[in-house]
Amino acid sequence: MDLADLSDAMIHLTNVAVQKHNDHYDEKRGGKWDLRALKLHLMMTEDPEKVHQLFNDMQDVIRFSLLSAA
Repeated sequence: MDLADLSDAMIHLTNVAVQKHNDHYDEKRGGKWDLRALKLHLMMTEDPEKVHQLFNDMQDVIRFSLLSAA
């Protein structure tokens, strides 16, 4: 949320073609986390109850999106 970061494309873009030129790019994992890694990170840094609620809400969004398409 630092204004100085607004011009840093490596922070905002999820395009691997751009990210792979970053000095901190991890060739093994790329610029992506799987959901398990994300949840573990959030559980260590945030209120676990809020993390569980977030993941339940994400499941609902996916479920209702699929139901609406069906």
